[in-house]
Amino acid sequence: MKGSRSKLFAVVVVFLLIAGACAPAALPPPTPVPPTATPVPATPTSVPPAPTPVPAKAVQPPNTVPLVVAAVSMNAHTDKAANLKEFERYMTEAAAQGAHLVVFPEVALQQNPGWGYLSDKPTSEQMAYINETAEPIPGESTVWLTEKAKQLGIYVIFGMTERGDDGKLYNTSVFLGPEGVLARYRKSFLWDADDNGNEHLFWTPGTDKGMVVKSPLGKIGLMICVEMSLGYGVELSEKGADLLVTVSAWPAEYGDFYRWAAKTTVLQCHCWHLVANQVGTVGYASDYGHSRIIDPNGTVIADTGSDEGMVIAQTGLFIGDFLAQAQASPTTAGPAKTGGKPVLLVAQEKSDDMELMLTKEVGVMVSMLEKAGYKVVVASASGQPITGGAATLKPALKLADVKVDDYAGVMLPCMGVPMDPPKPPPEAVRIAKEAVAAGKPVAAQVGGVTILDAAGVLDGKKFAMVADMKDVISRGSYVGEGVVQDGKLITSGVCPYIAKFTGKPDGTAELTQKFIDLLASSR
Repeated sequence: MKGSRSKLFAVVVVFLLIAGACAPAALPPPTPVPPTATPVPATPTSVPPAPTPVPAKAVQPPNTVPLVVAAVSMNAHTDKAANLKEFERYMTEAAAQGAHLVVFPEVALQQNPGWGYLSDKPTSEQMAYINETAEPIPGESTVWLTEKAKQLGIYVIFGMTERGDDGKLYNTSVFLGPEGVLARYRKSFLWDADDNGNEHLFWTPGTDKGMVVKSPLGKIGLMICVEMSLGYGVELSEKGADLLVTVSAWPAEYGDFYRWAAKTTVLQCHCWHLVANQVGTVGYASDYGHSRIIDPNGTVIADTGSDEGMVIAQTGLFIGDFLAQAQASPTTAGPAKTGGKPVLLVAQEKSDDMELMLTKEVGVMVSMLEKAGYKVVVASASGQPITGGAATLKPALKLADVKVDDYAGVMLPCMGVPMDPPKPPPEAVRIAKEAVAAGKPVAAQVGGVTILDAAGVLDGKKFAMVADMKDVISRGSYVGEGVVQDGKLITSGVCPYIAKFTGKPDGTAELTQKFIDLLASSR
């Protein structure tokens, strides 16, 4: 949805003045995960006041677990492969933090370089791109994403340009999970010539006003962009939707309208609402971002702000234990498929922010490995417990007692390796050297990369390192800060500590997932 909304806005105001509030009771505010929500601007004064919520208490049914959701704000590329890589990164991070569902924006799979006003005429190249990158459902991308969802034990909702069986193109919201595609919903309200838009040049409108999908997560109501301002949410709530999900590409110049529509929809139908919006240049417009999670009282629990990123929150909704158990079940090769051998994680005993590194680096690595079915054995120089704030890590043995042949692979996290100059522990260097010589998968992050360098195993290899520290590595070929795989060596140049102070993407989850994939292929 882009451009002038004068005509549409008038329709919306009339509708919402009539609609009123329609739902039973509210749920108490949930606990954000993590609590980093961006302050949200107040509801604009140029629109009608929202209905008053009715407070109530949420009762957790027996044998259930809280639903955790994630909303992504991204500036999609006109490059499907690049967008899928971003999908994978966010899915991996979301799964590592316990999310059951992650949502991406409207047409995030392919982007639309020709989106704009009626006066913005798409070029022949832009039209060709949209036509050539459209996919059927199921198709190459949905099959690939289903496999990733299966590996991670997570569900995904995202927008794409679909090529229907009738040969027409549709603006579609896709809901898929480990079992495959659960539903596809085609946008029915296009921003077309009647409202000074050009969406009719690309897509055919769908026939449904939203869609309710029964899933292992509950009943999910699907909408696309401006539809959340047209009463679709009310109808979906009346059909039993527990959670409304809107994929969107909403322009920044109508940010006030976006905030009002997202909140008022919630208060009308008293449902949770998750909105994933594009950000930055999209076609001929600049999009607003501010993907958000809103509780039934209209409170914005988490918001990505005006940058790319992801927010995660625990809702007041509940799902069956079977789904939580499925998430924790092996979805890639586990110990039984690697000769029963566990993974070795080499932990250091000093760090500038030990609590952060224990929870966001080592904790994520251990959680993802165990979720994939691997036992993790932690070793440190002394073998004594490592404590940082409220976090404690208990190594099973000393580094000196490690026999590399006992392990399927080795992880070398950043935490605690002195970097100025690098002083990797001698026993960690010995372990890295023996693991590489034995052909075992080895993953290293920042300080861990200095261990590989000291072990002399980076000769002829590509590696990643935060740019400011790349010169501390004396061997190998530096290729950037993001996760890099070269044979059975995987390296990352940004750890949680560096991400905290620079705003760069933390590589922990992606590094660990690639390590898990490598273990599976090496069995």
